[in-house]
Amino acid sequence: VNVRVYTADDNGEFRRTDGEYPVDWTVAWGLEPDREYFVKIVAYDQDWCHSDSNTASGRTAPDVANEHVIFSDSPTDGFSVPAGVTFSNRHPYEGQFHYEWQATCDGEPVCRDIVRRGGFRQSIANFDEAAFDNAFLEWAYHNEGSSFIQYPAVRFAVSADGVDTEWFKAEKRAPTGPSASYRLFQVPLRFFWREGDRAELTPAAFTRSISEFGVVGGFDEGTFASWDEVRIRW
Repeated sequence: VNVRVYTADDNGEFRRTDGEYPVDWTVAWGLEPDREYFVKIVAYDQDWCHSDSNTASGRTAPDVANEHVIFSDSPTDGFSVPAGVTFSNRHPYEGQFHYEWQATCDGEPVCRDIVRRGGFRQSIANFDEAAFDNAFLEWAYHNEGSSFIQYPAVRFAVSADGVDTEWFKAEKRAPTGPSASYRLFQVPLRFFWREGDRAELTPAAFTRSISEFGVVGGFDEGTFASWDEVRIRW
């Protein structure tokens, strides 16, 4: 049996013990497609006494054959927010280049921000309702700081000719906190909702062009957050 353990050093949400933001979810990574997994949560108190949850199980989705690359090794058109987001070869996940931001927190040690590339236009070919059912957003991400925030998120926007823009977010399902190295994340598109009214993302959104990608995270002053290999797969 191959056992993998995720601790508070891997996912800072595990450190939360107050009742205001209870830990009611978590995200695993490094799993194989189309494989059954079993999971148990073990909580320790200050005396190292532990409480174990029941064992749950689930099967990961099968691997997929189609993809639309939002970013791989060539810069996107458009702009960066904050302006300090740069196209870099300092620390790619794959290939030669990636995007990164060295956090500037206006004199504070930690800041929360939306770090993104926007203003580009990318249409997805051969993407329909049947494709949507098993589609997911995939990206590699590395936050070199040490701070966690409540409600991290990944987001993207669609627009028609640069107008009629809608932003969609997957909150809690994108652990943008610190890590020792890059992690490759996959978030099903059915988990995204529209900012403003929380309406579910539907296939109709992709009749327009993808125009933005970004992450919401907590960042330590002067440290780097990097992302690479961003794509929609189905």
